[in-house]
Amino acid sequence: MADATQYKPTLAWRTIANKVVKLTKADADSPATYRLTVYPVDRHELGSGTKQTGMFLMSFMGNPYTIIAVGTDTVDVEDSFRVRKCPTSGKTAIVYKSVGNGKSPFLAPVYYRFLHESALENSKRFELDILWKKLYDETYTLDPAKWVQNTFNPLVDFGATIGQENVFNGNKSIAIGQGLTTQAFLELIIGAYSKSATGQNPTEWIDTDYLLTLGNGPDSLHQSNALEVWKSGLIKTYNALLIGEYKHGEVDPVNGMLQYTDLGGLEIWDNSKWNVISTIQVIETPIGDVDGVNTIFGTRNYYMPKSIMVFVNGLREHNFVETNDTTITLDTAPKNTGFTDYIEVTYIKK
Repeated sequence: MADATQYKPTLAWRTIANKVVKLTKADADSPATYRLTVYPVDRHELGSGTKQTGMFLMSFMGNPYTIIAVGTDTVDVEDSFRVRKCPTSGKTAIVYKSVGNGKSPFLAPVYYRFLHESALENSKRFELDILWKKLYDETYTLDPAKWVQNTFNPLVDFGATIGQENVFNGNKSIAIGQGLTTQAFLELIIGAYSKSATGQNPTEWIDTDYLLTLGNGPDSLHQSNALEVWKSGLIKTYNALLIGEYKHGEVDPVNGMLQYTDLGGLEIWDNSKWNVISTIQVIETPIGDVDGVNTIFGTRNYYMPKSIMVFVNGLREHNFVETNDTTITLDTAPKNTGFTDYIEVTYIKK
């Protein structure tokens, strides 16, 4: 047989559920319990006959029961999901240890070929539920401080959560994390101990209400947000924003996009080109021959008008014209005589 769990197939074996009797009835606090006789159908199945408290028994109809006690040839099981049905007597069942350290009743589909044709589909509704039930029992029951329940406002029709200590005031809202409080309709909050906004509408879509919040509070006494997104699309961050170079294949940027590069600094895309936002001072040797004839020199970047300065052999040259935003024209052509042979420009990049 195939490996049903992470525990090896020695912990999943077939039996016939015989002599099923009810031990206790279900009440408000406890589910019903049953005792049944079990024995290995096939002794060649590795681990056949193994019985341990905390293992599961999958009934012929695909209902999982938790084994709470074992005897020589019997097991006592608990109807953990309150399906209000006993294991089917005289039919095949599977005794197994589950994944998730025994917390989730997952059983590999290969074993369901021995059960009723609807057993596999029927069992799926229990697998995730019992994992959370076991986790809750092992934490909240033993130490309530470790697991604080989520709270739903009675006026909330629907809410979804992963985590604990979350409060739902916004209808159809979602909270993922701990210590989060939804206030707005269709709001999503992620993280820990977010700072809630006031004046939010819990039942209607309002553009000025929150849509997404990322909480980064360390505890309930220090609530804070790292990111807030409104339904209008407005975004607010509460720390520095690192911007990189625009890279999106062959797709051109759209007006208003930002990028940052080592060469250009912070730039904004507008009119089909990147435009510098931050001030960058450039010092460089201009492009052009120093031969006593050439008077036109170019810069390697666009420069801001009136920002360029020219130095010849370290002395500032005032007699030049800004021909355009990439070139300058000197009144006198510098000569390469072994002394007058060095030109430098400094400017603010455009």
